[in-house]
Amino acid sequence: MSIRHHFQALQKWHREANSESAEAFLPPLKADTLSKALKNFPFDLPADAKLLYEQADGMQDNAPLFREYTFYPLREAVDEYELMCEVVESIPEAVEWKRSWLPIFGFQGDLFVIECDLLSADRGRIYYRAAEDQPYPWYDNLEQMLLTIRKCFEQKAYFYDEDEILTEDFEAANAIREQLNPRSARIEVQKPEPQEETIDEQPDGTKRITTRYSEDHYKEQFFGPDNRKMGQCEYAQGQLLSRDTWEYPAPGEVEITSENMMGMMMTTKNKGTMAADGTVEIQSISSYMNGELMFEQNLNDEGGFDLAGFEELEDDEENDDTEE
Repeated sequence: MSIRHHFQALQKWHREANSESAEAFLPPLKADTLSKALKNFPFDLPADAKLLYEQADGMQDNAPLFREYTFYPLREAVDEYELMCEVVESIPEAVEWKRSWLPIFGFQGDLFVIECDLLSADRGRIYYRAAEDQPYPWYDNLEQMLLTIRKCFEQKAYFYDEDEILTEDFEAANAIREQLNPRSARIEVQKPEPQEETIDEQPDGTKRITTRYSEDHYKEQFFGPDNRKMGQCEYAQGQLLSRDTWEYPAPGEVEITSENMMGMMMTTKNKGTMAADGTVEIQSISSYMNGELMFEQNLNDEGGFDLAGFEELEDDEENDDTEE
């Protein structure tokens, strides 16, 4: 897949939804115009960002691309950059900001920025910088960001509500983001304090630990005779929310299959090594959505994701381009 195909899919979603944003995309930038717009930006724009601006020079009138966030025209992105640099110079202790960050998406001071430093190991990574919070690595790169937004629309984690406001199901959207961006920030969903914990031991040495957070919200963990974890399930209101299965293919190795049962049927297979204290270091990730392999990655490799499951869709989009 490519920046172009993901971006065209987002434009198509807005058209089919009769969104006002469908008419807000500005014409693409040519190479010479792109260079002129960047004359006051002292870093080289990553290739993915250049490809994005070759699809459209942002959106007019602050129209949202996803949630409330607009896609900045490049000159406005540089204006936002210069504004942030001025703020840092005047009150440096109040703002966490890197001069190699260029804001590409934003809304009222909340920004998604791309790392542009050629010498940075994080070049191309997308950070989320809220107006009153510290920045977090939010997407592994721009292509993964567009893919994530695309899947959020396709899985109805982003949608228009009854008041025709573009909104989100945060838990569903964040689950998709975390699945597709394993090198970026994780959000710990705060659970209530456990009310009760019981241990059910069997004659064969296996045991089940049940942790109750409320009458209808509880988690079960399962352990083998050797005290190794075999899996866990979480329930709420009589429904299974998630299920993890732990397997040990060889000494010191572990494979964890995590299934999200909340309507998306998202599955992640994590393979790693287990230390003596029980901590796990993940070595590779395979992610599936509704049974379809989305990507595989060896976290020890320097390369990006091996995306899967989109070849047929990409061919269809190329055929649509040809027909047009």
